[in-house]
Amino acid sequence: MLLAGCGGGGGGGSATPATSTPTTSTATLGGTYLGTNTDSVGGAGSIGVNIVQSGTSLSGTMGLLYASAVEVATLSGSVNGATSATLTITPVDVGFCPGVLTATIPASGQVTTWTGSYIGTNCSSGTFSLTLATTLPNAAGTFNAGTVTGGGLSGTLKATIAQTSGGVLSGSWASTFTNPANNNSGSVNGMIVRSNAAVFYLISSLPNGCPFAAAATLGVTPITGAYGTIAGTCSVAQTGTFTLQ
Repeated sequence: MLLAGCGGGGGGGSATPATSTPTTSTATLGGTYLGTNTDSVGGAGSIGVNIVQSGTSLSGTMGLLYASAVEVATLSGSVNGATSATLTITPVDVGFCPGVLTATIPASGQVTTWTGSYIGTNCSSGTFSLTLATTLPNAAGTFNAGTVTGGGLSGTLKATIAQTSGGVLSGSWASTFTNPANNNSGSVNGMIVRSNAAVFYLISSLPNGCPFAAAATLGVTPITGAYGTIAGTCSVAQTGTFTLQ
């Protein structure tokens, strides 16, 4: 058939070249996405993801909020197919479970929605659905008149929180009580997870200070939330509430 097609005279036609499917997606995944997830241990939750893209390389921050738990993790990975990407999940706190996230993405264009699944190393697994966020709530500020209660104690809470345009949170915090032995302070790591909520890790800088996981409701004054010690990281489990103002 090839010889016959090339040898005929006077036809004047040409074969239409075959189109090939790109082997790697050219989609733009960079941005901040909010959505929902379902976890085999945590149940139904809210998820926020900020992705930074450089070519096919991806990095970012992820926050998860459940009824009784929160998680903050960093992400690193790449676009690895015509419609897929793979990201390694590394929790900010080593007490939580690392894992791998696999996402389905468009072959090209700005990604506005994407879905996928994740599986942890000897722990939970789940699925997620994300939508590109056009606006994010604000958690940034210098808060010098906050309060904190928990474990039968009441004290003051101060925090300085910075927020990137992608919703990633950082900063410092300090709690003060009547008994100085209960004082604590350290760094803030967090992520916006909903249009009105954020999650934080409050990592202690003190030799024997307990780290905490916290969730805050945004869009109200003062900012309010709840916190708890991270399982396995403190000799005494403690939960409580706080305000930032």
